[in-house]
Amino acid sequence: MSYKKPSYKKTVFDITISMGLVGLFVVLLAGFVGQTRKVNEVEIRAVDLSAISRATSERTELPIYAPSSLPQGWVATSGRLEQVQDKPMWRFGLVTAEREFIGVKVSEETPERMLKASGYEITESEEQIVAGKSLTRWIDANKDERGIYYQVNEVNLLVYGTATFEEQINLIEKLILVS
Repeated sequence: MSYKKPSYKKTVFDITISMGLVGLFVVLLAGFVGQTRKVNEVEIRAVDLSAISRATSERTELPIYAPSSLPQGWVATSGRLEQVQDKPMWRFGLVTAEREFIGVKVSEETPERMLKASGYEITESEEQIVAGKSLTRWIDANKDERGIYYQVNEVNLLVYGTATFEEQINLIEKLILVS
């Protein structure tokens, strides 16, 4: 009895067909997963900035500024008082309706030192008068962020983030002294 070994000789055509079938399976699987998977949006936790700013204003001599109201779709995400180089700093964060970030810092520290401490390298700046306030607009092209700083009541306000200058000015116009 003679035993014959099975022939596993494959042609280039057979290999191409096999690879095509595997590729088709991968594309179909990716399409199915892409259609059935729900994109989980990051949940943004809102904070009551009004309550936080009122409570903070009772604990410090630093003037506390907060928006009188937020535009539709904006969310306050943080608010806290910190000590930075022996000086108090009030800061809060917001997310706009377009999911852009705006942060605000209020301190007796100079804007230049606040910017440097935050790791910004100003690549462009210009002075501008808005609503009777002398503002300095700046851009850090390396971080793709921009901001505005100005002085009011002996403290410096630094508004920064990925939001547009127009949105930042919109926020500045709503800032009030909390008492």
